[in-house]
Amino acid sequence: MKKALFILPALFASTVSADISQIFIAQDGTQFPVTSIAGSPTYQEDIIAAETIFAEYQSTYEYTDFTVRTIDSISGNYFDIFTSENGSSLTCFSSSGQPLGTDIASCYAVTPAILSSSLLQAAAKDKENFTALNAATTVNLQLNRSTTQISQSLQSMRSLRSHPKPSKGNGAGDDAYEMMGNFGLYANSGGTFGKVDSTTNSSGYDVYTRNFNSAVDYKINDTIITGMLFGYTSSTVDVDNNGGNFNADTFRFSPFVSLSPTENTYVDIAAGYASHDNRSQRNCLLCSSSADASFRTDEFNILTGLGYTHHFDAWSLRGYGQASTIYMDIGGYTETGDTATGLLTMPNQYVLSITSTFGTELSYAWSLPFGVLVPRISAEWVREYANDQRLITAQLQNGGITSIQTAAAQQDWGNAAAGLQMVLPNGVSAMLNFQSLIMSGATNYTIEGGVRMEF
Repeated sequence: MKKALFILPALFASTVSADISQIFIAQDGTQFPVTSIAGSPTYQEDIIAAETIFAEYQSTYEYTDFTVRTIDSISGNYFDIFTSENGSSLTCFSSSGQPLGTDIASCYAVTPAILSSSLLQAAAKDKENFTALNAATTVNLQLNRSTTQISQSLQSMRSLRSHPKPSKGNGAGDDAYEMMGNFGLYANSGGTFGKVDSTTNSSGYDVYTRNFNSAVDYKINDTIITGMLFGYTSSTVDVDNNGGNFNADTFRFSPFVSLSPTENTYVDIAAGYASHDNRSQRNCLLCSSSADASFRTDEFNILTGLGYTHHFDAWSLRGYGQASTIYMDIGGYTETGDTATGLLTMPNQYVLSITSTFGTELSYAWSLPFGVLVPRISAEWVREYANDQRLITAQLQNGGITSIQTAAAQQDWGNAAAGLQMVLPNGVSAMLNFQSLIMSGATNYTIEGGVRMEF
């Protein structure tokens, strides 16, 4: 059995002396028994196998409510932890089914052997869910990296600003696509959806974001363009099996400078700040309720990038590289709930992420009667040099401490993308992009569209 770190010393002082077995009960009453706990050297494998089958059954039938029942085969008494979308509750029963208590103290007084086992397992599951929610505070360092959003916005503005070299076709004259003025307004919006797989120490979870970015830029001369990027991201994380959820509203701004030393080269420099308003709600089995928390994260980032584009007829091949650094100061917080049992007080966390990115993009400018259509595909490789494992010591509100081990960030991952750009007369351009994350243990997909106007 996995070692639980949410252990209350007095509560778990007794040892399991009875013959105890366990059953998972699905929403429709279907039972998934686990073999005896007492003296079974293979119990850990048994419970993992039962949990896997039970989770597949839940997923197949889309059940959200379930009960974990632990039975003392000698006395016949049993103990239930019922979990639903609205939280969890615990009840202990006599062998005849008569309720003996609905809180930890009263249940422990009458069924210590059962509770010693069940609450250890509940504590282990609480820890896995909490570890997942804690990981959610930094998941976007890899899945939806803020400097990646900045880089993509700068590249979109550059593409929408550039004068394409279209293929010979039915398009209008080139003069229709010349720049209209030194000022530009840009906006894009989109969303992402992804999944992070479970690990030995953490539950898996789904990730969703909604993004909106805008920018104003000014062409100082043929070599220098400067401006300001603004962004808003709404993030939602749902932990598997109703383990909890995490939500964040993020507001960011980033001044930038884009240099063009030659016609086919560019250098981007951007620095920014972001404020994250975080809210988490954990389905706490030991609390028999939800454990809620609100806290803030301050983020500072810097990005430098350069690239070169080679044109051959209507084709363009771009190679690029960039380096980015993100520093996050995650505020400490104290969870709230119906009881102090199982609630945590977390200290401040400090996270540093440093990455390099190398990529290539191929595009083709296709002249049409109403404008120039530019389809493009790209692929890039990202490497992480920091963001190592962290050991966090948290305080149990009813006494004691527990340790939370974060997972190390993936060292390497990739992004593959495809998009369309439409260049229209009179300084109007639009784009649509799709991107897929290539990473072990996670998936993520991004869809976004944008428009730029010059004046």
